Amino acid sequence: MEQDEKLQDIFIINVGALLPRNECQIQIMYVTELDLVSRNKIRFIVSTTIAPRCNQSFGGISSPASTQAKYVQSVPYTIDFQCQIDKLHGEIKSVSSSSHSIAIQFNDDTYSITFDKKNTFMDRDIILDIELSTRTNTILAVENNGEHQLALMASFIPTN
Repeated sequence: MEQDEKLQDIFIINVGALLPRNECQIQIMYVTELDLVSRNKIRFIVSTTIAPRCNQSFGGISSPASTQAKYVQSVPYTIDFQCQIDKLHGEIKSVSSSSHSIAIQFNDDTYSITFDKKNTFMDRDIILDIELSTRTNTILAVENNGEHQLALMASFIPTN
């Protein structure tokens, strides 16, 4: 995966020529900032658009990183989604999605979120809303990808 030099929020993955009826699986793991939607609701957005997006500086739809990709209305590939949210000692009140139908499994320490249906097309971004029971001033989360790599997220509100 490479990052576009001009547009820092665009990443490019090149897949070599695949023979007909062959398939390729791509797994992407990343860390992103969560949006604070309201006092006690945070939003997690996963962009699923791998086709060109609208770019006003070019007067409309354009391909990222000046590739020769063409815009198409539908594609034969689908996406599978798995997300794990730590319960934070009862701090999470609910998890919902305004973009997709989701299934939520409740475990002792986590919520496991997947799509409710198989073969979900990549026609819109994935949006998860996480409602907190109370707005805490400090949240700390550590994620381990299983390969000795950690990501740390800290959120706090300074006081006097």
